[in-house]
Amino acid sequence: MNALTQKGIKGHFSLLGQYSSFISAFNIVQVCLTWYVFTSTHSATDVGLVAIVETITVMAISLPTGAYVDRFNKGLILVIAGAVGAGVSVFLTFFGFSSVFRLLPVLLLVIFWGASREFGRSASLSAIPEIVEQSSLSSFNGINRASSSGLGAISNALAGALIAVFGVVSGFISGTVIYALSALFAAIGVFPLLRGKHNTSKRGRSMAGELKEAFQWLYRKKGFFLLTISATFLNFFTVMVEAYLVVFVYSGLKSSPLVFGGILGGFFIW
Repeated sequence: MNALTQKGIKGHFSLLGQYSSFISAFNIVQVCLTWYVFTSTHSATDVGLVAIVETITVMAISLPTGAYVDRFNKGLILVIAGAVGAGVSVFLTFFGFSSVFRLLPVLLLVIFWGASREFGRSASLSAIPEIVEQSSLSSFNGINRASSSGLGAISNALAGALIAVFGVVSGFISGTVIYALSALFAAIGVFPLLRGKHNTSKRGRSMAGELKEAFQWLYRKKGFFLLTISATFLNFFTVMVEAYLVVFVYSGLKSSPLVFGGILGGFFIW
């Protein structure tokens, strides 16, 4: 607990609060969205399309995100990411109340949602060394990873319970509130601490040039390049398997969303 007992406890607490609430909100909305899509359409194809759009969005912007995040206050990016997540959840809440399912608006929301997730993840990880003291980094990262895994399991199971007891809309509403809490942590705790710390020297450089250099560096590091490619495929198929679990649980097991959320929660523990 050394990372949380030294000076700068406000920044440590704010970072942990922001990241934990952001991850929890994402997991809750993801479980509810997958259940909502399949129970509304009974189409495994639609479930797959949503998962593919989300994954491709994240993969497509993952490298540009790093170059963008370094140019601006990471706290502001975290506020925006949380606000976008909350906004997407609000729209999904309205869709959940509607008796008509529309795939195209859902896919468009998923693009914004996936982008906000990647920007939020990148900005949060990049903010850690700027707020946490060097001597506390390893301890803080350990706490951060442990809390992420634990909250991942809890939030997935919680989403299943919310759907089972109150309906899928309750999950979207919960996601809205928790995303808003994430933005609040970033606005009050993270943003003020990072004011003026962003890399203004990069603003005169072309982002396209930075991306070209990044791709060239990645390609030259053959081992790292191959690892990146394999990790990309692994992440893609992991997301697809998690998405298609809803088909297995709902149609195969004839079971409840509580089981679906529990299985997904078990992935985080495993």
